[in-house]
Amino acid sequence: MLGGAVCFGPTWFDRADPLGVLYRLFGRVAGLGVEQTTDRGLDLSIRSPWHGCLSPVAGTSVAVFIIATVYTLSFDGFANTRHYQQLLFDTREALGTGPLTSLLLYVAGLLVFVGAFVVIVRLVDTLGATSSTHHEVAADGGQQSWQGATAAFAPTVLPIAAAYDVAHNYPYVFESLARLVEIVAPVGTVPDPLGWLPLPAFWGSQVLLIVIGHVIAAVAAHHVAVDRFSTLSAARRGHLPLVVLMIGYTVLSLWIISQPVVA
Repeated sequence: MLGGAVCFGPTWFDRADPLGVLYRLFGRVAGLGVEQTTDRGLDLSIRSPWHGCLSPVAGTSVAVFIIATVYTLSFDGFANTRHYQQLLFDTREALGTGPLTSLLLYVAGLLVFVGAFVVIVRLVDTLGATSSTHHEVAADGGQQSWQGATAAFAPTVLPIAAAYDVAHNYPYVFESLARLVEIVAPVGTVPDPLGWLPLPAFWGSQVLLIVIGHVIAAVAAHHVAVDRFSTLSAARRGHLPLVVLMIGYTVLSLWIISQPVVA
């Protein structure tokens, strides 16, 4: 990170630094919009959480980065379950790949995940296309090609990634804030900020955050489909594969967090 900043300056954080790119993309989901005015001031506005997810990303590489982010968050949760541990050791025994097996499983799952999204997006465009003009632009490689469709629909899954990030990490953030207070201020031992939260309520918060993220993503995808296709009926028809994918992924996500965690 430091080497890239020294060699390339702000461009490094805009295009190459993974965390810089990730959290700039997460900013699309923010409920507060911040824009610089002509007099170098800041203009704050309140917006819907799907508003920033309606504009396409710069290209296919950024779209793949977004899909990889969603997949990685899900993989991290799945990796803490007994089912993954069983799969891991069975694969290690079958292939004899040793510790490298976890990386192989991650990459294999990533390829399947990205491939499934591209297939679904192409199906969306096929079902939503209602005119010869659409097919001509698609054949020409324009914004209505599958690359354009991928760049348009990929940002709509950012709310899912943001919800996962919050759900997985907010306990760590609260606990770390308490430790920070202990270090900075001489107040003695700070009690666990989440010690009052019953376990069922904690898991309920996980479920709520994940479901909210999926709902916002579905709303964003619907708006993109309405803007992309010529009629409302075509938009609904085209959006249907994404709705099916979203429901299936929601069920998978809830199943993952319902599993016992193993060390």
